[in-house]
Amino acid sequence: MASAVLGARIADLLDGENPSFSESVKGMGKLARKRGGQLSSADLEVTASWGNPTKTGVMQGRGLLERRGADLAEVVDVYLNSVAYWADVPSSVWNYTIGGYQVLKKWLSYRDARVLKRALTNEEAREFSSTVKRLAVLVSLEADLDLNYANTLEGVWS
Repeated sequence: MASAVLGARIADLLDGENPSFSESVKGMGKLARKRGGQLSSADLEVTASWGNPTKTGVMQGRGLLERRGADLAEVVDVYLNSVAYWADVPSSVWNYTIGGYQVLKKWLSYRDARVLKRALTNEEAREFSSTVKRLAVLVSLEADLDLNYANTLEGVWS
């Protein structure tokens, strides 16, 4: 993939207002209710111990994941609490780090009810789903980004 095309794709991913997602990521990170049914606003309270407030800030907690897939490593369901979860988050996306921190886990740690002092809004819950999709596309671009970087380095000294 050409450098300019990669740059445009990354810019699109960073556009929080108008992201365009391919069909391959549309079902990822969908908010769901255990045993089906409709979610209520009370179901959006993050009580699965993702974050622990301390005197010096917020420490990440263990949270609650359910691993699924043929080898139990393909996708995870990320629980807000005992009834609500984001379904079908690829493990590669869940484990994605920036600056040494798991992006999604860090996001959740600051939205734990003990930290936030309220339930998530519908918009915040949708933002998590959108972030899952963005990271999935970014993970899918890693090989192209690495190749582009290597090609750029080759031309620096010539």
